[in-house]
Amino acid sequence: MVEVTAAEAKAQGLPPIGLRVDPGDAPLSLLKFPEPDKYLIASGPPGGPLLVIVWETDQRESNVAAVESAVRKNFAQTWQQPLVIGEAGTLQIAGAARPALAFMTGESLRKTAWCGVVMSGPSASVFVTFGRATREVAATPCAEVMTEPSLAAFARTFALLPRGP
Repeated sequence: MVEVTAAEAKAQGLPPIGLRVDPGDAPLSLLKFPEPDKYLIASGPPGGPLLVIVWETDQRESNVAAVESAVRKNFAQTWQQPLVIGEAGTLQIAGAARPALAFMTGESLRKTAWCGVVMSGPSASVFVTFGRATREVAATPCAEVMTEPSLAAFARTFALLPRGP
């Protein structure tokens, strides 16, 4: 299990929001604060992209427009292109169905199918993205991205923490 407290996030220069995840036996390596704009990255074993990234976001609404805005902001690097926006859907995360967006990035061995969701906490929001290797030519629907057991375990156990004192 990994927990990020609001105080830890604030000390790292991120909005003060806490989170917890316990993906159990899923073969994910969890790393807190790997980059200035990220709370957490979970990555799978070698062999192709298998990632969960929890980003800071200025989006406050949990709707598809907010998710698309976060996608376009955070997946604009040259090596992530082309960015292909897919279908809107829902993602079961932290015990609730939330608006989600499927998208795809990269080419060749970097091609990744993603599902993203914005989750609002008491004082800030996070942008959570789930990605796995793909050979598809169009963005894979979120329901299909989430059939990967490690990603499903992460989503099932992910939670935002109530704001502390």
